[in-house]
Amino acid sequence: MSDLDASSLAADDGEYLDPGYDARTPDGDNLLLDFCRADVALWTSWGRAMGAGRGAGDSDGTFWIDAGSATIFGNPVLWTRPLDRAAAEVACERQREAFSRRTGAGYLLYSAFPTPDLSQMGLQQVGHPPCMVRMPRASEEPRPAPGSLRVVGVETPPQLADFEQTFVEAYSVPDLMPWRPGVFLGRGLLDDPAWHLFVGYDGDRPVATAAAYVTDQAVDVTMVATRSESRGRGFGRALTQAAVDAGPGRPAMLLSSDDGQSVYRSMGFHAMTRFSLWIGQREANRD
Repeated sequence: MSDLDASSLAADDGEYLDPGYDARTPDGDNLLLDFCRADVALWTSWGRAMGAGRGAGDSDGTFWIDAGSATIFGNPVLWTRPLDRAAAEVACERQREAFSRRTGAGYLLYSAFPTPDLSQMGLQQVGHPPCMVRMPRASEEPRPAPGSLRVVGVETPPQLADFEQTFVEAYSVPDLMPWRPGVFLGRGLLDDPAWHLFVGYDGDRPVATAAAYVTDQAVDVTMVATRSESRGRGFGRALTQAAVDAGPGRPAMLLSSDDGQSVYRSMGFHAMTRFSLWIGQREANRD
């Protein structure tokens, strides 16, 4: 008879059992945790550059930044651990109160885990985009930029302006158009070495963007966009590759749109899980 029984399997009273998303969970424990922490660091840096402070959060694994942006993309909320219904109600109420203090668009909530039905708490569901990961490769033949594309790393304010305008217009963020300098990206990003922003120029015209925020554990790829008239020529892939290459030896991770999945899969990305996205409204914007 085996010595393995229920009593030998059960945890001791008071023993800490790491669920993989606690504050005590070490970096590198799992890819999803590394992506969530990279995302919090990314938005913290972004918020400081926009003059919105370092963000706010709770011990329940929620984090938010209110930049008073005219677009929900500039007012992010991150849930980095699962919340049951009672905890979700508390978090939604805290966020509702926090976003009632200033004007602007609503906020976009990203949850790394399935959520309760937040529509009963006043939010609107967006969908479940896949979180995709590409593991580092020991060696890979560099792929030349297609055609007339020239990929440039952003180092100066004019290049940052090219990036910002191209992203706003190519990704199509109507709430930020007509574009104005500094409407979505603060110059302080140029002072944070974790940021790597790339602009793709077709001749002298900026037509595509991609960015990476690099931590010790992960490359957080974001802001991938190509102008509509320049799509289908491999420009988005080339810019994404530049972002991936910004953190050699680290997994690259991103949230993908439906249209982007096939390109990312062709680059070696695989779906790891799906996030849940919800839109919350400011009290002043409610009907």
